[in-house]
Amino acid sequence: MRYALVSFLLIICLATAFSAFGYPKLSQAQNNKILIDQEEAKLDRETEKTTNSKVVQKKITNVIEHYPEYKEGDTLIDEFNGSDLNPNFWNKSEREKNYNNELQAYVPENVFLENGFLVLKASKEDSKYKSGLVDTKSKVEFLYCTVEVRLKYPQGKSFFPAVWMLPSNDRSFPETDIFEVVGHHPETVYFVHHYMENGEKKKTCESTEIVDYLDFHTYKFEWTPYELIWFLDGEIVHRTKKNIYDKPMYLIMNFAVGGIWPGDPNEDTVFPSNVYIDYVRITPYVPEEKLEGIN
Repeated sequence: MRYALVSFLLIICLATAFSAFGYPKLSQAQNNKILIDQEEAKLDRETEKTTNSKVVQKKITNVIEHYPEYKEGDTLIDEFNGSDLNPNFWNKSEREKNYNNELQAYVPENVFLENGFLVLKASKEDSKYKSGLVDTKSKVEFLYCTVEVRLKYPQGKSFFPAVWMLPSNDRSFPETDIFEVVGHHPETVYFVHHYMENGEKKKTCESTEIVDYLDFHTYKFEWTPYELIWFLDGEIVHRTKKNIYDKPMYLIMNFAVGGIWPGDPNEDTVFPSNVYIDYVRITPYVPEEKLEGIN
């Protein structure tokens, strides 16, 4: 009993001392370690959230609310067999200003249909470059979906074609690159997911080599509440569960010229050059709960 009382009094004294004089000052290294430990614990909690049934169920509820009239098998399929783009699906961009030091102006006349293909044309007139960009903003926007695009692209320094998605609410992140390639390394295609985490720009990415890179290839992206998966010609090339967005997004397809990464054209860059898109298929992801309700 005496020892217990002494221990109790010692604890009271220590608590009083710390209250009066403050806790011992930690070194910068100790503070950094605490911050790192806290960040790792936060990441662990975030990882746990993605597999938490309540969080996933909330995402599924959002899907059902976003597609109230969904019928099984609904999809956007455009095989570009008409004389012009379907205005119910697509916007043609007209824009002088671009990003990342790109050289082109996007103009509607460099987007057209030809022999069953959507063509994005990069051209040069005097010292000015023009090209094409289409998107589905405000027309076809999805909260979780599968996107499949069959296309082929040219080689040439400064060429930078891409198929990607952005949030419908005009935010810059996340940005999901379903496919991108730079023309001076046409054999290497990239699959990237850019996102913000704790105020920092981060990304998860993968690349793969294509031997017959001047031929048509199929790029598919699956976006579900659980995972993001990229496919090339039916084979999985990248997947991640990091920062899965839970708001609607829209599709963009463009053919940029120049910029920080691809650089400027050189004497071997051929103008005009075209990206040919055979088809686009966008199928909304619908959870089993919704499908059970419509069967």
